[in-house]
Amino acid sequence: MTPPIDWMEVTAENAPKILKTDEFRDLKEEELVILLNAKRHENLLNKPNMTPTDKANMEKSIKFLIDKKMDTEENLKKLEAINYGSNYIEIWGVKRARQNLKVEPNGENIFKHGDEVYFKFDALKEQNKLLDKQGMKLPWKDDFTKALKALPWDFTESNWYTWANILWNILDLPMSGFCGSGGELYNKGIYGYVWSSSENVSTDTWDFGFSEDGGRLGWNDRGYARPVRPVLKSA
Repeated sequence: MTPPIDWMEVTAENAPKILKTDEFRDLKEEELVILLNAKRHENLLNKPNMTPTDKANMEKSIKFLIDKKMDTEENLKKLEAINYGSNYIEIWGVKRARQNLKVEPNGENIFKHGDEVYFKFDALKEQNKLLDKQGMKLPWKDDFTKALKALPWDFTESNWYTWANILWNILDLPMSGFCGSGGELYNKGIYGYVWSSSENVSTDTWDFGFSEDGGRLGWNDRGYARPVRPVLKSA
């Protein structure tokens, strides 16, 4: 009796050899690759600890790759490397908290809109102390860069990410806009911004701003508050 196929071990390169069973013997090589990808898509949607939202977001990302004709071995491997936990999503060894930071209102330093929380530097200095006790930290440039390089498709030397919607789908980042210095909310539903901070004298910090078409990692003024998605510290 032929042992069952472990679809997680099958790749586009070894599929013709592994799938030489009676069930698949008459399929052409290109048909085997289509079958393989269908099975891998199924596995991507059934990873351990995935929530219904995780599955919906992964499905959007898979569909995007197919529509753009980017459903390649390299991209599938990148999606397969993503892990899920009850309180984090892990990409390339960086565990990112599922929720944006939430604290009580703090005057003009924080603008709260529904479940989205916007921080300015003064509030973040205090939040850093609380995060440390919870085993978390604010993301920094390296944390952003690791995620961008670990996902499809194109992160350039100029810090431009071509397919930003893969990132915000997988991490479930909101198109939250940003909060102006007077508390006004701008670009909600059009652009997303996720940013970092640290206790230093600089008024700028790294952030990742994105729309459906792309995004860019760069410096931005802390005078404009943004949502913050912390990361879990490495053990």
